Amino acid sequence: MELIYGTRNPAKVMSMRKMLSGLYMQLRGLCSSKHLPIVEEIGSSPLDNVRAKAETYYRFIGRPTFACDSGLFVEELDSELQPRVKFRRLGDKPLNDEEMINH
Repeated sequence: MELIYGTRNPAKVMSMRKMLSGLYMQLRGLCSSKHLPIVEEIGSSPLDNVRAKAETYYRFIGRPTFACDSGLFVEELDSELQPRVKFRRLGDKPLNDEEMINH
């Protein structure tokens, strides 16, 4: 069985392959699929973003597709201060790993 993982991130594909090892399935990511649109992560929750990715890629590929996403929620922060799904951004600027750690 082949699963389509709706991500262009090779590290996520590799990590998911490790999690699924031992199962009789192949995992295919979208790292080399240049013809597919980039899905903007504009949802207010991880579920909003994965739904948008899975549905968009399904429309283009025509095969069942899943996606994974995460968010950061800090118990002590009020709702309006929560980083949520935007924790890798500072304003509109995406942060790389080093910038995220420094921030």
